[in-house]
Amino acid sequence: MDQGRESARLLAAQDSIQKIYLACRNEPKAKAAKAQLEAATGRKIFEIVLLDIMKPETVRAAVAKLATPMDAVILNAGGSGGTTGTAGFDDLPFIKRLFFKHLGGVLMPRLGMMHKIETGAKRYIDGLLEPKFKSGCFYASAGKFPTGPVVDQASQTAGYSNPEFQDNANMAVRQFI
Repeated sequence: MDQGRESARLLAAQDSIQKIYLACRNEPKAKAAKAQLEAATGRKIFEIVLLDIMKPETVRAAVAKLATPMDAVILNAGGSGGTTGTAGFDDLPFIKRLFFKHLGGVLMPRLGMMHKIETGAKRYIDGLLEPKFKSGCFYASAGKFPTGPVVDQASQTAGYSNPEFQDNANMAVRQFI
């Protein structure tokens, strides 16, 4: 199970959610994920959207095909500096590759340096559905690792509450769609 699939599973548990788009690069893997999610949730609300965020033309084409507006987007593309997933670690030296690709996901949660998949996905869903999280704010962990309590980052870094910064970020995102 990966973060995106677990997030989709948790969203599907909400009766108010009527459609979940699965944005994927690989069609066979996307079809397998969709089948697993339908089996796990008993709901047929998943739709595959093929795209690669490193190829803006695929994002534009996918957005152009959407018939209705989206209420939320969860951005969790993996990889090291791209969207290659765990293959992004293949060119690392052997010890680093072994750690990041195979051991890190087991050891780092035990050391408090990262969440288990289920915990991280729940944090995504809480950010979407919990009323205490307000739109227009940047929420993340307060601590030095991504496992601390989730707080509005404006309390940690002054610029995050600046509306001009938010407008600039919004314009930058919109250039890709």
